[in-house]
Amino acid sequence: MQINERKTVDLNGFIVSKCNKKAVKQCFELALSFPEKGSLIFVSGPSPCGKTSLLREVSEIYQNKYGFVPIVTSFRFVIDDFIKSMKSKNENVFFQKYNSGKLLLIDDVQGILGFSATQEVFADIFTKLLEQGINIILFSEYNLNKFNELYSRLKNRHIDIKRVNMYKADFMLRKNLLNYAL
Repeated sequence: MQINERKTVDLNGFIVSKCNKKAVKQCFELALSFPEKGSLIFVSGPSPCGKTSLLREVSEIYQNKYGFVPIVTSFRFVIDDFIKSMKSKNENVFFQKYNSGKLLLIDDVQGILGFSATQEVFADIFTKLLEQGINIILFSEYNLNKFNELYSRLKNRHIDIKRVNMYKADFMLRKNLLNYAL
């Protein structure tokens, strides 16, 4: 990753503007670290600002550095897996699966908006995973403040949530398009 004079970041052929640099930097730092206690980052931004592209890039960097495949999923699959484990009365299988990569990337978290019980379940799941040293990065179209139950439960448990916003739809902008636009 290099910073050039235009205050953009050259990231494997992609361009990240100054306004999205904080989100990219924090996600990469988390993906490249192994803290004793897990960390949680909440990345929000409008569609299509590059959240899913950032998720893929973080996954690739993590995999290349450590040889582990991070868990990359959406909220729907996490909930489906949790429900299956509860029905089979084997919660350990669920946590073993989501603990296997030491990095959990969840896309489209906005799907739990309006579902209080689901947000509470996610807060419980995240708390347990964080205690096991799992780093979690959540990606959503909406700011964390819209997730009332999730946010308040995590805050009450003294879980530090780093919040970063992505603003422009420029993460996937190719170099030649940026040069042409400037």
